[in-house]
Amino acid sequence: MKAFLNKYRIILILLSLLLFISFVNKVILSGWFKGIETYKHFLYIGVLVFGVLILLRAIIKEDDKNNIN
Repeated sequence: MKAFLNKYRIILILLSLLLFISFVNKVILSGWFKGIETYKHFLYIGVLVFGVLILLRAIIKEDDKNNIN
């Protein structure tokens, strides 16, 4: 199992990024933000940016690990 996770780690990270962005897109397109105060928009955008930064950090860390070997 560990070998499988090590082999396909980048694909799993990118898949989680895809699911995160798809969820955000679905929420936004459903009209969930209509009539909500501006500060809630900024809070939501902040959470979105934070999530993407965490996933990008994981990708960069994995890429650096692969370049060392």
